[in-house]
Amino acid sequence: MLKIGLVNLMILLSYKLFLGGAVNVTQAFPSSAAAGESFTIEINIEKGDHEGFAKWQQALPKGFSAVPLETNQATFSFVDGEVKLIWIEIPAEERFTISYKVTTSKNTTGNFELAGKFSYLEDNDRKTFDTEVKSIVIGTSKNTASAKGSIKTPSTNSGKIEVSEEVTSSDDITINRTITHLGEAVYQVDLKISKKEGLTSFGKVEEYLPNGFTASEINNEEGFFSLKRGIVKILWMTLPKKSSYTVSYQITSETDELSEVTLHGVVSYLDGDVSKQKPMKGSQFKNYYITEEEDAFITEEPIVEEVEEVEPTKIEKVTETKTVAKKPTTTTTTTTTTTKGNNLTYRVQIASSKVKLNIEEFKAKRKIDEEVFMYQHKDWFMYTIGSFNSYNSAKIRRNELWNGNIVNDAFIVAFKGQKRISTQEALLISNERWSK
Repeated sequence: MLKIGLVNLMILLSYKLFLGGAVNVTQAFPSSAAAGESFTIEINIEKGDHEGFAKWQQALPKGFSAVPLETNQATFSFVDGEVKLIWIEIPAEERFTISYKVTTSKNTTGNFELAGKFSYLEDNDRKTFDTEVKSIVIGTSKNTASAKGSIKTPSTNSGKIEVSEEVTSSDDITINRTITHLGEAVYQVDLKISKKEGLTSFGKVEEYLPNGFTASEINNEEGFFSLKRGIVKILWMTLPKKSSYTVSYQITSETDELSEVTLHGVVSYLDGDVSKQKPMKGSQFKNYYITEEEDAFITEEPIVEEVEEVEPTKIEKVTETKTVAKKPTTTTTTTTTTTKGNNLTYRVQIASSKVKLNIEEFKAKRKIDEEVFMYQHKDWFMYTIGSFNSYNSAKIRRNELWNGNIVNDAFIVAFKGQKRISTQEALLISNERWSK
């Protein structure tokens, strides 16, 4: 009897080991939509027992745009018609869902095929799963009612409203999120919560901050405020009795890596004995962060000379009075310029500015004696040093700048060839592990 039990246990374990790593990804969206309107794409991911870096990417047709709804703590981007969600550490759940809202232009009509690719690590090898191709018909735009929600004037601040919109709505609860820019890199977030009569038990709001942001409490309506790992939580053991109230908190940007950022979240509550959870869609707004370096030079007049506009993918060596087109070269701190076999280069970003800096003055002030390279992103000039063949090598140089109090907010950026990519994507390509 014991022997039979051991055999069954071994079969069960073998079955789990064999199927535990199985990956399956499906996409769900309507079969048709009107031109100029929006629809939701849901991606259902069964990742088994895989862990570490992962990425979902989907190329959208011309005339389509996307904003995040549910990212499950991934970094969302939509650049050059491609949706990307990247996890430094994929969620622990074996199955989870991500979603984003897609909007088409009024002139976009026809039959479009959508596919996507999920990338993940298996025994430190990069694997991919291609989803089944699905079609959607975009027809002639039809008249629609005006969007829900309206801009409201905040009663407790006098800043510029960046966005005000309904982020979740059901028969139980409706939430409007308003983000107001208070000045420099500081914002106020107001969540107006309207709930049905009888919701007076447990409740919780979770807001997932953009990378590089921090938060502090303003008004919690007697809830418990906390901030941990970039997640703002406001928790009530007993929800306020009134049917409508507003909670507020302040967020501050500490990075200029993204010019546009997104705040999204989820609300959880008890309806009688039933636990419910509703997603709160993402609100996109401008990042007004100004680095210490830019602030120091912001009154400086731009260099007076005819300089060809730098393309986002071009990297230039910077001198005192002019820029000379040059491919990334090896600095005195490295021996190779790119990661072998995948054309990756890591650099350390030391400054950014909306005007070109007097680089020799900057180098003298910061006691930097190595080559400085510049690349341009939108209307920002970014300055980097080094050309490293691994993330760890770049981290050593960045830490030297930190520890020497040379550039306290230096951070690592990555390039594939001469195109800037996220460090998460570079780590995924090179199978390196992220570390602080």
